[in-house]
Formats: sequence, structure tokens, C-alpha cells
Amino acid sequence: MKLERSSKIHLAITKSKAKMYEFGVEEEHHINLTIEPQKLLLLTIGILGDLSALEASHLVLGDNEEYLALKNQLIDVSQYFDSLNNSKLESSSYDYLYLLGSASYYLADMPGSSLVLIKAVDYDIDELTPSYIEGILIWLLKGDLEHEWYYYENSSFCDELEYFRATIVEILEQEAPIEQLNFAINILRKDVYKSGNDRELLIVDILCAVAKRKIQYSSLICLPKYTGLAVNLWQAVLAKDNFIKEFWPAQRLLGEKGIFEGKSAVVQMPTSAGKTKSTELIIRSSFLSKRSNLAVVVAPFRALCREIADSFKKSFSNENIKINELQDVPQLNHNDLEMINDLLNKEDDDNVSDSVIVSTPEKLVYVLRHEPELASNIGLLIFDEGHQFDSGSRGVTYELLLASLKANIPDDSQLILISAVMSNAETIGDWLYGENGTEVKGTHCLPTIRSTAF
Repeated sequence: MKLERSSKIHLAITKSKAKMYEFGVEEEHHINLTIEPQKLLLLTIGILGDLSALEASHLVLGDNEEYLALKNQLIDVSQYFDSLNNSKLESSSYDYLYLLGSASYYLADMPGSSLVLIKAVDYDIDELTPSYIEGILIWLLKGDLEHEWYYYENSSFCDELEYFRATIVEILEQEAPIEQLNFAINILRKDVYKSGNDRELLIVDILCAVAKRKIQYSSLICLPKYTGLAVNLWQAVLAKDNFIKEFWPAQRLLGEKGIFEGKSAVVQMPTSAGKTKSTELIIRSSFLSKRSNLAVVVAPFRALCREIADSFKKSFSNENIKINELQDVPQLNHNDLEMINDLLNKEDDDNVSDSVIVSTPEKLVYVLRHEPELASNIGLLIFDEGHQFDSGSRGVTYELLLASLKANIPDDSQLILISAVMSNAETIGDWLYGENGTEVKGTHCLPTIRSTAF
């Protein structure tokens, strides 16, 4: 199945109609529909269904041409379900289209858009199937594992669905082996394929494909995989309610590039891709691996420093980690002096707190002029909004600071420079870390669809 030229025209018209409602255009000024956008519905459902069936069947998908062709069309499919709903052309299928759209976005590696759509779907929707198999798909896409209302008692496949749900929960709670999921999938698909209707066959394949991704991308699996640290070292963090439960595309890309194992990098990452959580993961990995006990985060603006520090204080709450936000004034206050004294007089003791400093470049320059010895304690240095290198006088301050730090921090310190936009990332990387780092191009890791109105 493939979206040909005529199909893409249907998609464009559907999106245009939806945008007119979104931007509050009076209906008398809407475009005239010369075609029926609904005619694309069967094809898009077919693409989603075929891809889900391949993933649910445990086939090796990496080089499968059919699978890759389907996956490349999935974002268009997702947008079609989303737009058809917002175009008000299929008002009777509101929940069904949002459910399909959310699942499509999730399988297209756009978890942000998936969450936006599934939040609009309630658990107690009018049943789409006799077995209410869609209930567990809603539960899974919402990621609300503590919510248990998702099916009708004594309905078809009730026992199989309960075993499937319990298996997912037990795996994520480390009470069952990951291989048990495939067993649960086989049981559920076999029974649904034997006696389910057409819609149940579609939903069971989507459900199983989403479940496999949920486990594959879970923090439980990704943390040891990408940090090289045993999962038992992460147990306390995994138990925190505010710690990420799943790695988004940008975080998996950083993991694949070795950033969580201590590799230096210039990182290009779009806004909303999960930069703050990625920075938290870099810091945690550095502390847990004992590569560092002092991380410094440099951000160009006072307001951004406050935002970062407040976020870290919530993320690292009730942990033996100190978050220090330096006040952006050219002097050392009592808190600054106390922090510096603690850092310079740390003993080699496992119970000593790890520390994070959040500062503007100007304040960090001032601190290091008064206490140059502090630079030798820095094991992790993160520059946020790295494109400030190209911003006149601020860029000069940035560059001078980094040049000074490079000369004084330990050779094995990890250097990370993060920016949403950077035209000369490779050149900066060569200067920053030479052959001891990498460039991470994450500009394609958009968790949500963006559009522009004129």
C-alpha cells in the first residue's frame, strides 16, 4: 500500500480544511471540497494495519523493504487521522480517529503528538468493538500504568487481555522477563484472529506493536543499554514519579552516540525534543559512573538559568545532589563562597554530595578568576544555547570562557555543547574536543508536528 499523488492531494485538502477550523475562519470562507477526503480512510488504515502486523509478528524489520516503505508513510497517515477529525467531516468517528492518530504518531516516533491526541480520548468512550479491546490500547498510549479500568468483565478475550496487561506491568516492575511479552502477544493475537471482527483484528495488531515499542523504549531497557551501567544502579531513580519512563527519539540518539557513556559532543536538538531531560540523563550518568562529582551547566540568560535550576531541583529532589544557581552579579556572595569552599575541600567519600552549578558565562568567568582551582574539579561541562558563539560580544565571552576551561579542566572531562540551530557544528566540535568527541544531528527528532499559518 502506498500514498500516491492523488492520495497526497486528499491529505493536503483534509489538512487545509482542518486548519480553517483551527484558525477560526468563518465557514463561509472555507475552501470548496472538490473531492471527498474520507475516501483516503481505508488506505491509511490499511497502511497502519500492515505495519502494525509486521511489528506484532516478531519479524526482523530492519532491512524489510515492505516495512520501510510503510514506515516512511506513517507521519502522513498520522496527520490524516488528526486532520480528518479536526475537519469535522467525520464527527461520528471522533474517538476512533484520535485513537488511530495517536497510535500512528507513536509508531512514527512522534510521542509528543501521540500524547496530545490520546489526552483527548477518555477511558469510558462508547465501545468501538464488542470486546472493548480498544480500552487497553488507550491505557497503553496514555502510559498510565496505575490506572486499571480498561476492559469489560466477561467480554471476549477478557482473560487474554488481562494476562497481556499484567505482563506489561510485571516487566516494567522487573517481576517478569522481557521474553514473556512475546508469549502474551502470541496468545492474544491467536485468539483475536480466530474469532474477532475486522476492527478487533486491526486494533490487536496496533496494540501489540505499541506494546513492543513501549518495552523497547522504556527507561528500564534503555538506561543500562545506553549508559553501560547495571540497572540496579538506577533503581532509586526509576522509582521516582518524575523520572522519565520512556526514552524519546532524541534521547535514544544521544545514547546511540555514546553521550551517556561520557563522550563529548556538539548536539543539535530542536526545541521540545526533550533537551532538559536529556541533560538530566547526562548528569546522572556522569555521577553514577563516578566519572564526575561536579557538573557545570552554562546558559546565556539569567531567566534560563533559573528555569534550568528549578527543573533540576525538582528532578533531583530528595537525593544526595546539590543544585547551585549562581547569582548573575559580579561579586561572590556568602552562598557562592560556601559552595566553592565545599567543592574545594571535598573528601574522597562515597557519602559526599555530587554538585551541579548553573551559571551564566559572565558569572562563571568571574568565579574562576577568583578561584581558578575550581576548574580542575569539573568533570562535566554543558553549554546550553551553543549558538550564542555567533552573537557578538556574548559570543566572545562564551569562546574565551570555554578556551580557558579547556586549558584547566581535566583532560578526561566531558564537554557537551547543545543548540537548536548551529550552522558550523562540525568546526566548533573540532575546536572543542578534536577527535575525542562526536557531532549529534538531532534536528529530525521532532516529537510533535509543527505547522505554519500565514
